[in-house]
Amino acid sequence: MSPLEPGVLQSLVESSLDGIVVIHDRWRVVYANPAACRILRRRREEVVGHDFLEFIAEGYRQRQRHQSLLGIAGLYDTVIVWPGGEERIITYSTELLPSPNKDQSFAILRDVTEERQARQEAQRKNRQLSALLETSQGVALTLELEPLLEQLLEKLAGVVEYLGAAIFTLEGESLELQSYRGPLPQEKLVRHWDLNLAQHSRQVIRQRSPVILSDVGADTPLAQAFRTTAEAQLGYVPKIIGTWMGVPLMVCDRVIGLLAFDHDRTGAYGLEQIELAQAFAQQAAVAIENARLYDQVRRARDEAWTLAQAVTSTALEGSLENTLHTLSMAVARVSGALATAVLYGPSSGGLPWQHMASFGFPPGYEAAVVASAREGAPLPSDEAFRSGRVVIRQGLREWVLRHPQYAPLHPFERKAPWETVVCLPMRFREESVGVLVIYLPGGEPGPNEMAFLTPIADLAAIAVENARLSEIKERQVVLEERQRLARELHDSVSQALYGIALGARAAQNAAERNPQALKEPLEYVLALAEAGIAEMRALIFELRPESLQEEGLVAALARQAAAVRARYELQVEARLEEEPELSLDAKEALYRVAQEAIHNVVKHAEARRVWLTLESRPEAVLLEVQDDGKGFDPTQDFPGHLGQRSMRERSEAIGARLTVESAPGQGTRVQVRLPLQTPKSR
Repeated sequence: MSPLEPGVLQSLVESSLDGIVVIHDRWRVVYANPAACRILRRRREEVVGHDFLEFIAEGYRQRQRHQSLLGIAGLYDTVIVWPGGEERIITYSTELLPSPNKDQSFAILRDVTEERQARQEAQRKNRQLSALLETSQGVALTLELEPLLEQLLEKLAGVVEYLGAAIFTLEGESLELQSYRGPLPQEKLVRHWDLNLAQHSRQVIRQRSPVILSDVGADTPLAQAFRTTAEAQLGYVPKIIGTWMGVPLMVCDRVIGLLAFDHDRTGAYGLEQIELAQAFAQQAAVAIENARLYDQVRRARDEAWTLAQAVTSTALEGSLENTLHTLSMAVARVSGALATAVLYGPSSGGLPWQHMASFGFPPGYEAAVVASAREGAPLPSDEAFRSGRVVIRQGLREWVLRHPQYAPLHPFERKAPWETVVCLPMRFREESVGVLVIYLPGGEPGPNEMAFLTPIADLAAIAVENARLSEIKERQVVLEERQRLARELHDSVSQALYGIALGARAAQNAAERNPQALKEPLEYVLALAEAGIAEMRALIFELRPESLQEEGLVAALARQAAAVRARYELQVEARLEEEPELSLDAKEALYRVAQEAIHNVVKHAEARRVWLTLESRPEAVLLEVQDDGKGFDPTQDFPGHLGQRSMRERSEAIGARLTVESAPGQGTRVQVRLPLQTPKSR
């Protein structure tokens, strides 16, 4: 193929879309095609004959000289300046012209400004999306609010330039600071901002859309509100701030807070910054709401657990008065109430309630309530009990002071911190058994609070009923024990006294007939008297178990053994070691188990010998009752051996383990092992 004609080559260069210039080694332009002139935004005569470095931005000229001295061909970037001062990014490649023009080179120019700007914009958008994605992932993965909000503000700084940024939550008529990133030290931050002063922030919340103060020093109402608020709460107006922007935090069309920015330059924020800030504000709102919900669930769980523990412990105590008192304290603790009362068992006359316990009231308050009831005051608790519905009385102070029947309560209510009383009927098996009264500082409790308080009343009813039934059971046990002792008195002591009377008559007759024959009947009378005395001591001890505290378990068991010997003519071998270091409850339980086991021997075993053992070891105390009687099958139910249940219950109540070993014809062995490390043993 023949080389191109010079005319054809020149035509190609002139029509090229790329800029082409020929440069002398001293940077003088000797040729420029039309495309080069368009790129440089100059006429040909303004380019040819001029130093090419004149068209390059000042900061890039030295680099161009350096590259020229190296004589390296390649593709380079640089920045040129148009006549109007606008800077443009170009790429150029250089190549030395072949001989005989070794002192000249040509360069191909391309304007890549729009391309680079588009690339930078794409990179910026990618950074924004990446920051939003990381923030969204953080919101999804953690419920710890403080570090999450700090991370959000840090990511936000990469996409929205700011001097300082803060996240606030809306609490009534104020904004509470949750997180801040900026130049102010933590000790100088204001945590509570009054919306009555901060009208610029109130405007954001009221209109539910962003507000920008392009110049906080301007003479506009919102800019003036910004300065007034800063002066009132900070003590000065920050001179460094030029622009302020507030964006609402919204969840389900409800404003829950505010995302605020400030910048040291006026007019720093526009539509683009608003859109980005709103995206981050949405993430912050979700994070705050999630944390709140999590906190509510955790608090409800903890409160329920606390209350359940209180209910369980009071139910186990068995005392109705203790149950009422413990419940009143537990309810106040878990509900945030200022004061509580648990009312149980309406009376037919006299006081309004048979039982009442309270917590948090000043001295004399309960008596004033009772006095008001006697004056005919309409008590909300009575209404709740009769109707079986929750009764809520707001504005309690004003309501009480308005009724003269409440005169005994007037001095208390004038100074009382509460405003609302909630009376919840305590229902057990579809019947009202009492009322739970809760005094709160604010207005009517919301649905969530009521959903929490209502089950509390139900649990309280169960606990109180359990305590009542426990007391009934305890009274029944006492009655049965008294009846048993009465039978014992009739069967043993009465017989002993009858025998003494017979012996005395025999001695009297013998004295009349033969005085020398008095010895035998007198010895018989003396033996019966001693047996009767031992029996009476044993029975008196059973009636007064508090003697355990004075005389100890060893002495009590020894007395029991002596009484059985005298009463039933059984051979009782007692091997009792030193007094164990146990609580009075533990000693009484062990004594009662031994008493029941020996009673079973006497009544059912047909035994001749009984072995009673009390052993103190370093790790446990062992009590054992063994006989040589007829035995029984412990896997079968025998009406005569129902005492096993009582022995087992007493053992378990102190943390001990009861073991019963027996077989037909092989006697019976009852053992109780009480570990010394259990709380109830001490």
